[in-house]
Amino acid sequence: MATEQIMNRSVLVVGGVAETESIVTGLEEVGANVVLCTATDEVFPTLHNSAAVRISGRLNTEGFVALIKEQHPVCVVDITHPYATEVKSTLTEACGMCGVKLIRYVRPATTVKEATDIMVVSSHEEAASLAKGLSGTVLLTTGANTVALYASVFIQKGIPFYARVLSRKESVDACSKAGLSEKQIVTGRGPFSAEENRRLITELGIETLVTKDGGVSGGLPEKVSACRACGAKLIVVERPQEPRGSFSEIEEVIDAVFKVMGR
Repeated sequence: MATEQIMNRSVLVVGGVAETESIVTGLEEVGANVVLCTATDEVFPTLHNSAAVRISGRLNTEGFVALIKEQHPVCVVDITHPYATEVKSTLTEACGMCGVKLIRYVRPATTVKEATDIMVVSSHEEAASLAKGLSGTVLLTTGANTVALYASVFIQKGIPFYARVLSRKESVDACSKAGLSEKQIVTGRGPFSAEENRRLITELGIETLVTKDGGVSGGLPEKVSACRACGAKLIVVERPQEPRGSFSEIEEVIDAVFKVMGR
């Protein structure tokens, strides 16, 4: 295959959500040469002999521009987390500067707003304020990047709390820096089953769980089920506004990339 043909089939995929393996596999099945770029050392067992996986760390606009110029992709596919608003904005800017088409996948949100027993808020600040007014121990499952915000409120008010984060050193360090003791940090890689959530809620004596709307693939239904079974209150920080033109189905993303490659 000629160099130009190879370059015209090169697709840069940025992010590491639960759907990563399905998206990369689907893209390769339609002939794309996928380079998967992740900020952290995510584990994707089925991709070992497939896409070229590179750990880039967290890139700014200049970093993404350099990466795009290095890879020469026909398009960039954004599969970052629904709440990763900063990186989405940065990636949009970089693709615009390079004149490369950006195709974005955002996993479908749930319908928790319709549930009367779930407290839905618009920000982490609102969630922290609401949680501090409730009784009992709090479990945070909102990610290491948000722990400091909650800790600043809970520690000042003497509210007992735990944070469940990824087992990466970066995540644990963020919790420690925020003032959490070792016993307050629970590590693991989700999504977790309803039984795993129930067990943790029971063991820690959790009365309020704070989370984000990670959708079905992000394990939100299992958290809802566990809280209901244990009688724990649930606070959900709703999604930021999704960028225009985002796809919510994997097949739509693959079709969009295929059309670009066929030009």
